[in-house]
Amino acid sequence: MNRKPTKKKLISICIPVLNEEQNIKNLYSELQILARKLSNRFNFEFIFTDNNSTDLTWKLIKEISTSDSRVRGFRFTRNIGFQQSIYFNYMQAKGDAVVQIDADLQDPPSVIIDFLKGWASGFKVVVGIRRERHENFFLIRFRKFGYSFLSRAARFRITQNAGDFRLIDREVVEILRKSKNPHPYLRGAIAGLGFPEKEVIYDRRMRNAGKSKIGFIAIIKLGFT
Repeated sequence: MNRKPTKKKLISICIPVLNEEQNIKNLYSELQILARKLSNRFNFEFIFTDNNSTDLTWKLIKEISTSDSRVRGFRFTRNIGFQQSIYFNYMQAKGDAVVQIDADLQDPPSVIIDFLKGWASGFKVVVGIRRERHENFFLIRFRKFGYSFLSRAARFRITQNAGDFRLIDREVVEILRKSKNPHPYLRGAIAGLGFPEKEVIYDRRMRNAGKSKIGFIAIIKLGFT
């Protein structure tokens, strides 16, 4: 008896960017490698949200999207903020699962393979846990204090040493869509939904090129949010 071929799941890779002209091509190259490795099981789309970059970031995104139909780009008329950029990206995603990754390549795209394994085993939220960070001692200690404070203040568990590098299932995306929070703190919002989380431990890389757009003050503001 002939069986119908199983329809491939669509995976949306969401990339918020701000002045990342030095990283766009390298990131896209690594995402292409990832997509080829998993092409027998998954289809991919790559969604860029540009926070009104002043360099060549948007030009490069447009060039890539012209030659690759999997790539979509959105450019804001002003910098709406990192978390809002991710949230907007989630809302544009069509995938059965959605992965957020930064453009600076500190979070290796190859880790997404482990995210997908966790998702396939039934987890609707798969979180990247940073085993090592290339930051100064003071910032590392400040982050530990921040996570400790948040865990005590929140009504739910905030996963420590986790950023926004994670996979969420379509069901989670649709719940976030209904929340309509104009100033989301997505790590907390997703944790607050109560889905069991699969943790994937990995070593964070040094930034590929350019400078971080999230400074010390921005980290404090995010914590207060």
